[in-house]
Amino acid sequence: MNASPLLMIVLVQSLFVGSAALPGLKGKPPVILNETPSMAKGAYVRLGDVADLKRGDIIAMPMNGAARSYLVKKLGYPKDTMLIKRVAGLSGDL
Repeated sequence: MNASPLLMIVLVQSLFVGSAALPGLKGKPPVILNETPSMAKGAYVRLGDVADLKRGDIIAMPMNGAARSYLVKKLGYPKDTMLIKRVAGLSGDL
């Protein structure tokens, strides 16, 4: 994503203001900023639900203990950083 920081801030602010119109996101951050190299950098808008997941979807999930130990203690990430990953398999897949 080749957006200037100002554009990114405006985009994120407009999404937070508009989040009241998305009642399914109540209590969840409607926008997650990714600044890591694991996925394209930028703002990701949370849509859908776990029941709607399919292969190839992009998800945000909390860090597990091993990831938290490395990312927080060694790399200085915030404790509440969400990991953004692409779904490779679903329940029942081998």
